Amino acid sequence: MIEQSPRHGYEIITAIEERFNGGYRPSPGVIYPCLSWLEEMGYIAVAPDEDALKLARITQEGEGFVAANRAAADALLTRTLPVDHRASAPEEIVTAMDDIKLALRRRLAACDHDPAVIEALTDTLRRTAQEISGNIK
Repeated sequence: MIEQSPRHGYEIITAIEERFNGGYRPSPGVIYPCLSWLEEMGYIAVAPDEDALKLARITQEGEGFVAANRAAADALLTRTLPVDHRASAPEEIVTAMDDIKLALRRRLAACDHDPAVIEALTDTLRRTAQEISGNIK
């Protein structure tokens, strides 16, 4: 995407979300470390734009890397969401899934990796998964 035109991290996040019709939006915690890695590898250069926002531009090394890996780069730009992706789930189910993830993160952060808490949470999640799936394999 940066090969096509210089971009800010937020623009990359938004462009990916648009490619997936709103069904997937990468987090800044995914995009910005990737941009840092690309910069460390010399594939992009990041510099402030006229508004002092970081703008990523492809370098000659980056153009060479993309050219050498053209098939893989093109394949990434044509990927779609799997049919069973959460974007196809009813909104209330997606919200409930997000609530569970948030509750787990909070509980794990509060328990300091206590083995008893981890075991109890694991058991609860496995029982819940079995209950939800019923006899579906």
